[in-house]
Amino acid sequence: MTAQPAAAGTPVPVTISFTKLIQIGQGIDDIPLIDGPIGDFYARVSINGGPWQDTYANRFDFGFSVGTGTVAGPGGTYKLTPPKSWTITQTVDSALGSVPVAIEIWDDDDIIDDQQADVSPTESSTLALTVNLADGKWSGDVAWPGCAEGSGGRAVRLCFAASTLSASGDADGDALFDSWETYGYHGYDSAGNVYVDLPALGANPLRKDVFVEVDCLVAASHSHCPDQSALTDVVRAFAAAPVSNPGDGTTGIQLHLDTGPLYGPGSVQINGSGGVRGSIGNLGGGGSQIPEAGNEIIDWDGTNGWPGTDFHQLKGANFSYSQREDIFRYAIFGHQTNSRAQANDCTSGWAEDIKGNDFMVTLGGGRNLDSDSAPEIPCWTPTASNGIDDDGDGRTDEDPWNDVDEPDDNDCAGDTDGDGDPCDRGDLGVDEDSGFSVGNAAEQAGTFMHELGHTLGLKHGGGDDVNRKPNYPSVMNYAFQRCLVFRSGPLATVQLPGGCDYSRIVVNLDENSLDECAGLGPALDLTKNWDQSVDASMMETLQGATCPPPNNTNLSLDINNDDDGDGTDDNKITPLNGFEDWNNLFFDFQGLPNLADAGPIHPVQYEADPAVIEAAERQMSGFTVAAAPTTLDLTALSASSFSLSGVNGWLNARVTHTRQLAPGRYTVHTPGSAAVPFTVNSIGRVDFDPQISYLSGRGTTTLAVQGLPVTVDATSLTAQ
Repeated sequence: MTAQPAAAGTPVPVTISFTKLIQIGQGIDDIPLIDGPIGDFYARVSINGGPWQDTYANRFDFGFSVGTGTVAGPGGTYKLTPPKSWTITQTVDSALGSVPVAIEIWDDDDIIDDQQADVSPTESSTLALTVNLADGKWSGDVAWPGCAEGSGGRAVRLCFAASTLSASGDADGDALFDSWETYGYHGYDSAGNVYVDLPALGANPLRKDVFVEVDCLVAASHSHCPDQSALTDVVRAFAAAPVSNPGDGTTGIQLHLDTGPLYGPGSVQINGSGGVRGSIGNLGGGGSQIPEAGNEIIDWDGTNGWPGTDFHQLKGANFSYSQREDIFRYAIFGHQTNSRAQANDCTSGWAEDIKGNDFMVTLGGGRNLDSDSAPEIPCWTPTASNGIDDDGDGRTDEDPWNDVDEPDDNDCAGDTDGDGDPCDRGDLGVDEDSGFSVGNAAEQAGTFMHELGHTLGLKHGGGDDVNRKPNYPSVMNYAFQRCLVFRSGPLATVQLPGGCDYSRIVVNLDENSLDECAGLGPALDLTKNWDQSVDASMMETLQGATCPPPNNTNLSLDINNDDDGDGTDDNKITPLNGFEDWNNLFFDFQGLPNLADAGPIHPVQYEADPAVIEAAERQMSGFTVAAAPTTLDLTALSASSFSLSGVNGWLNARVTHTRQLAPGRYTVHTPGSAAVPFTVNSIGRVDFDPQISYLSGRGTTTLAVQGLPVTVDATSLTAQ
């Protein structure tokens, strides 16, 4: 009897992704003076007996240098993080149940033949495994989920992940491998312990997840630990992100913030309307309260240049690299940094690079208003009144309610901060009578999201460094950093929730040709009188190609006043490119040279201080809903025609008329009637004398006329 072939199953991807490669042996290179002390490694993989596939095109190639992104250890060991391109996949039939997988690691030599490293604990240098197609777990030379390690002078330790869920090994594209999000992260030792139980922390292999560990500085009198509501706003913003997760049909990004026990035991889940769920709380390692004393200034280079405490020194004392570095970004809420000044620097925060894994939020310290080296007021929103004589007038907390300088307070020096309001918070001589600068919830949330955005690849203009663009509604923009992203207008085709948000839309503007009536376009339904022009009667007038004559010529005007990102007015007339942030975020920080804090970093330039942010916010103020068309309804009249000032000829009164009217004063009349005045404002709403009973629609975009005054001349009659 002839045996029947087994029934075919469904195609299943078998994907091997390499996560860590540690050189242990010191005999990797036969010609060390040419090739250097570390191997130029690449991997070879055969799945189900198929042809060998390799990562040679993306091999490590160090030459004689150790290379960036490596960490030297004792005895000549080196830890490498392979790029995501070190992923090998092959589709097999699920009916097989399991398939054999062979893995080799080779050292590329320039002169002699390549040499195979020893990756197997057996006598063979080749690692032999069997992968179960149902769950991606393996057996063989090394038990799942441990790393494999060879012996001798060519020994390496190899950590890897196997997936039968996707051909990329990362189905949702968040740079966390499928197996990590399914079974947990095992670090890079050979024990196979679960160091971060990702599924228990809410990770999902079919949804984008981002993890950040948060620590903070504390002093006896105050704390820089963030307000829970601030971080909640950030997690909620990520959960509401317009980012699709095709694997399960949800929308949003799951942001998980490890704040340790700062807000009590356990964690709080924050749901998004698209089905995702972020979290804040004790995720196993965050919430370290670091003494502020001795760490008042944190920077990226320690004692070099302007002295401060090296960020990575604090991170090294409070963050577990071996158990967390591939999963968590790291943030410190500190006191101050020295990005802009050696002392009394009010810079709000600082990221180590555009694309990175480390950043700080620094909302502490005092603000120096008169350049005398002594701060007069808190940099950012402070705690409650502190019982301290802030202005040296011999009194304390004399006005804790409104923070305004009054006759019995210290003498104010006027509008020294240039915000148009003399003798208010920020002006020299005003005693704010408040406590320690820690930032309010909006400042904490916006700055945290801003600096996190840099590590996710965003610049101050999204894809470029051009700041203060009105067409870039994102907390990356200084004008919106304090979670002040505007809401779109009621007729917008894209609805912006406002508040804490990254940009959701691309709107391009050209300062050489601005149309104030079009404003930011129908997508946002917002406009602004950029040149602040008014007519002879002081009514606001808009200018641009879509405005009614005679104001239908586009403007050339510098509307962002900052084209190199330094927060200062450059007076340049340039195109302003929009950018959509959410679907352009960078997740793969594990492959960066600065992952282990041993590679080069390029701290972000020109991070904002209060003066820069206040100037940007003033520049951005004045946006209104774009002018809607105005409708004129005279159908209730017996007259068949009417006249509208500024429009040639008579109009048919039997139908309604909808026109784009520029802000200004108008009159309407029919043959034989008197002219009746009304006005149209900058957003198309009509107004008129409320005593006129035959007009209606005041405050709307429709003017309805039920009657018009008619003058009757009867003076020639003999009747009394």
